[in-house]
Amino acid sequence: MIYKIIKNDLLKKKMIMGAVFIFIMLSALLVAGGSKMLIDLNNSIVALFEKSSTAHFIQSHSGNLKQEEILNWSQENKNVKNYHIAEMINIDGSKIFFNDGLSQSDTVMDLNFVKQNQDFDYLLNLDNQKIEVNDGEIAVPIYYLQRLDLKLGDSLKVEAAAGQYNFKITAFVRDVQMNPSIISSKRFVVSANDFEKLRSLGEKEYQIAFQLNNLNQLAQFRDQYSRSELPKKGPTIDYQLLKMANAVTDGLVAAVIILISLLLNLIALLCLRFIILLTLEEDYREIGVMKAIGIKSKMIKKIYFYKYLLLALTASLLGYILSLAFSRIFAKNIALYSGRPPQSLSQI
Repeated sequence: MIYKIIKNDLLKKKMIMGAVFIFIMLSALLVAGGSKMLIDLNNSIVALFEKSSTAHFIQSHSGNLKQEEILNWSQENKNVKNYHIAEMINIDGSKIFFNDGLSQSDTVMDLNFVKQNQDFDYLLNLDNQKIEVNDGEIAVPIYYLQRLDLKLGDSLKVEAAAGQYNFKITAFVRDVQMNPSIISSKRFVVSANDFEKLRSLGEKEYQIAFQLNNLNQLAQFRDQYSRSELPKKGPTIDYQLLKMANAVTDGLVAAVIILISLLLNLIALLCLRFIILLTLEEDYREIGVMKAIGIKSKMIKKIYFYKYLLLALTASLLGYILSLAFSRIFAKNIALYSGRPPQSLSQI
């Protein structure tokens, strides 16, 4: 009997119920999609940081430095597990051309040419494997893959008064330090021989990077470095800041998606409230008849409760199922910049 009453009531108000159903379904779709996006983002970043063996503290430096001083200080500091000094060649964008035509003269990015790091802070390809390039090959940041629609096999040319250097793009770089588009520096990976050839074309910069024995001592180590006499002509960045920088873009998108879903939920609840009030006004005779034939008030409340519960559950379930189908679209940018981590059944 309850089922019959609910069915007839839903059929009587098809338009109104349909609108509420769509609001709840879209809200569930966006909540599930946004939540999964945040989970995927966190898992992807964790996997990316692990694969790249991320540095915990990085000091950039422009100018000369004495490597022996850094070596001695690092060996004496009990917090330091490993360290390296990575050299970068910063080349002006006006000298760089993609596919023999796309000049980077108007770029706001600092374009740095580097060799692959050997100890940690690895530069990865789209399979999250260490990039290895041969002479004449180059690995280009994902930022340019997305912005210029580049493909493997495309070319990059560096022009200078001393000559012209041509490279074939053989990989795209996932770079924990400089992945996010909000970071205004990018690293291009070349072979050791090509790196030596490019030395005279730009300004030298250094990255002094450290891995610590205990990440919990990061604040203490930062203070130790700031009080030391080691090079400091440049910005510093640490592990926590790297995680935040990698999460901020897609994290904001996920937060906006969830915010929109909450607004849709609010609209759906307001609609439900007006529908319930309208239904009670229209059905007061039917309610009177039900009471007259002996149906208790408790049962009448159950009829209305089950009707809207059925509507909400069905819409939410459909929204969740649709979110699974759209999950790849939601996480497309995450998959490109950080990769897809292995997922358990509980994360689907």
